[in-house]
Amino acid sequence: MTEITGGVRGVDTRRGPNNRETKMPEDKSDEANVHAEEHQGLPPPEQLDLPEVEALQAKVEALEGAVESLKKEMTRIQIRQMLLKAIVGWKEGEEVPLPEDVLTGIREYAKELGIVV
Repeated sequence: MTEITGGVRGVDTRRGPNNRETKMPEDKSDEANVHAEEHQGLPPPEQLDLPEVEALQAKVEALEGAVESLKKEMTRIQIRQMLLKAIVGWKEGEEVPLPEDVLTGIREYAKELGIVV
């Protein structure tokens, strides 16, 4: 169990299970967000016109769609890698079990390809 102990101001010092102090940095996420907005060169939201806001929102949605597409492609690549490792193992006479989530992914991918599993 972790105990909160005294320490340096601005640093959350905790004593972990091995009774050693670990220092946790202060959360500065709000400050980082402010700096990120400044560096993007965007005016504050209240100074933007509605068409500008809508255009930016459309760009955000397009980027979110691209991210989701990349995540799906990464999953497919990971499944292919596991299958290749299993196939190589099977050819060499090894028993290579596949995790259930991989088997589920294979079934879903097969459905997308029109293959009945």
